[in-house]
Amino acid sequence: MIDRRTFIGTLAGGVLAAPLAAEAQQAGKVYHIGFLPAGTSPAHRKQLAALLEGLRKLGYVQGETIVITALWPKTPSELPELASALVKQHVELTPVRK
Repeated sequence: MIDRRTFIGTLAGGVLAAPLAAEAQQAGKVYHIGFLPAGTSPAHRKQLAALLEGLRKLGYVQGETIVITALWPKTPSELPELASALVKQHVELTPVRK
């Protein structure tokens, strides 16, 4: 059984990825997605796996049509620094769960 947070995170990732699906067949375009969870729990790893699976089903291939940069903070105090690192990498999409 899937827990509520995993379901909501997966759903949010799918909703955020949906606009990219319309352009999935664009030749040469590689989307850069940033993934920055609030910790390193197994649930966060499941969310990333679900996002990758959902994008794969939409026709995206990691390393070819999308690049996902996942940064895993060891402590909550690292979040601002890691978020800044994603901004400097010019990610186009960052799934956010409130």
